[in-house]
Amino acid sequence: MFLILALLVLLPISYEFEAKYPGLIKASARCPESSSDNDWWYLAETYSKIPVCFGRRDLPANLNSFKDVEAACREKHEDSFPARLYTDQNVAFLLRRGMASNAVFGAYLKNNLTIEETEVYGINSSDQPWRTLELWIHTTTKELNLNHDGWDLQAPCNGTPFCYKQITQYKAPYDLQPLLTQINVCGMEEPNSFPASIHCQDEYGYIQFKYRGMTRMGLYLPHRGPWNKFDTWQNIDGTPADFVPWAPYEPNNCDNLYEKTVHIDSPSNFNDVNAVINLRHTLCKKPAVKKQVPLDVKRYDTFEVNGNECGKEPVTHWNHQCPTNSSLWQIVQSEAGVHCYALVNAPAPLSNNNFTHELCHDLHPGAKLASFHYGLQFGFLYPLNDDANKVVVGMIPNNNTFAWADGTPMNKSFWAPSEPPSNTSGLVVRIQNTVQIMSLTCKTRLKRPLFKTMKIEDVEADMKVACKIEAEPLLPCAPVPDADGMESLNNTVCPEGWTKQRFCDKVHCYKRVLVANGYQTFVQAIENDYCHTLDPESHLASIHCVEEHFFVQGYPAQTLIGLHIPTKFHNDTFNVKNFEWTDGTPVDFVGWNRFSNPEIDSQYAPLFPSDISDNIKFSQVYNKNDDGKSGWSNQYGGYHHVLCKKKATVISHA
Repeated sequence: MFLILALLVLLPISYEFEAKYPGLIKASARCPESSSDNDWWYLAETYSKIPVCFGRRDLPANLNSFKDVEAACREKHEDSFPARLYTDQNVAFLLRRGMASNAVFGAYLKNNLTIEETEVYGINSSDQPWRTLELWIHTTTKELNLNHDGWDLQAPCNGTPFCYKQITQYKAPYDLQPLLTQINVCGMEEPNSFPASIHCQDEYGYIQFKYRGMTRMGLYLPHRGPWNKFDTWQNIDGTPADFVPWAPYEPNNCDNLYEKTVHIDSPSNFNDVNAVINLRHTLCKKPAVKKQVPLDVKRYDTFEVNGNECGKEPVTHWNHQCPTNSSLWQIVQSEAGVHCYALVNAPAPLSNNNFTHELCHDLHPGAKLASFHYGLQFGFLYPLNDDANKVVVGMIPNNNTFAWADGTPMNKSFWAPSEPPSNTSGLVVRIQNTVQIMSLTCKTRLKRPLFKTMKIEDVEADMKVACKIEAEPLLPCAPVPDADGMESLNNTVCPEGWTKQRFCDKVHCYKRVLVANGYQTFVQAIENDYCHTLDPESHLASIHCVEEHFFVQGYPAQTLIGLHIPTKFHNDTFNVKNFEWTDGTPVDFVGWNRFSNPEIDSQYAPLFPSDISDNIKFSQVYNKNDDGKSGWSNQYGGYHHVLCKKKATVISHA
């Protein structure tokens, strides 16, 4: 048995592979030689083009820890260390030199996680053996759960441990295949997980080896918004997109196939792809959890309002709402924050005197003519159709150029070709769906909203004016969640038939229940809380964090949750701010259908009744309206099934 090791040429030992001599190339590098060592070093260009020497030595008889593996490498050369392989080319390089047969490949974990053993692989040089090579390790630490239910524990980036698992079966129907990343198919199938984000070379190398074949990752472009080459690509788990190794010429939206999903097909880099095509696998990732309590809990920055302590969270559409009670507003999250957009009728005729912010004040006194600074802010127009060509934006002439009426800086990247003209007098700016040819070789033709000038007197009566207002927090003072690090999945129990999960730093039990005949009314099923009727310790489910939300999306459609507008408001003007949870917890999270397929008449949730007499039909909330959508719906569908939730019982604090 042999040990494969590596040596950074003329460099001290380093696990980060930062070149000590930038610019050193393979032709100018050399490996050490020793007349007493019959196992030669072999030079290869790898690790970000840094020249590296690969060698091997006999495996020592007694290996009790990974430190023994490292010590064995240093016996061959003081600066060598156990080899890590990132690409098929590295494996092929070793095979051609007879180095990989009956050998151990090293790996390491940072943050003092102890290595118990490395996996041993005998490589048969026939039949492309490196296609099945797996480089992963066990750990003996007692602090972390690992390899549970198919999950693989790794700590590739700065020692922070995560669990990885590939899934191939999805609850989502075919209609939602292009949205599997954005609707977090992982969180529906494997609670608390997301399609995997990647943040360093070690993590990328591990994934390339462990999970081969076209595997969906967590990088995506939002469904409601234009395709972009680099802007607005984001990770579904909310982490920054700080490691994006695109393959050459990618992303390219080849053949206009709605390529808003990313896959990795080892040994290549990232490719954008249509999620419906050949993507059978999704790689899921979630934080590792300690085996022993107390568990780590989320820490909040706080501020005070009227003497009350309030939790401060990142601004997202999950914790914000439009500040006015109108179905016209649509909430949009972009790099600029969370805003609400709406369209109002253009006055006839439109003129410089009436083209002002007052056009928007019927919606809200603080609303203004809309400005656009990022591609995602056009998302409220999607699915894109010719109606977008009839939208006037809030741009006004200013000294032979244009300025946003709300005073925000101009962004020149959205002008259509040959725009704007040198003379801007008497002009307004509208949106025009423009076809752009991005790549002839890949037949990439993008249809996207751009700015086009027109004479103000040519604005027709059926045109609209875009308005905009900043979204507001759901609560002016969101209470700091009552997290409990002493509750874990290991020291709590649920009754038989209930599902136990830990979300939002608490452990609860969940169960979907059929509502009995005689109870299938708003009052009996919702307002009187059918779950509480069956079990005084349970309530219709409330939802308070994104992980819990995606888990609930995994239940069948038209499952009622506890959000509702009480009967006492049913004779008032319908107002979404009257929604409350039956268990009395604060409405600090909302998961309305805002980005999948629309509800009815191209509208997104929450829906508004056309008459007060219909208020009751829009006062209950389902996890989703049908399985072809994702996100809460208040479109009436009866009172047949409810999701119940109760606190898990703690059996010990061990």
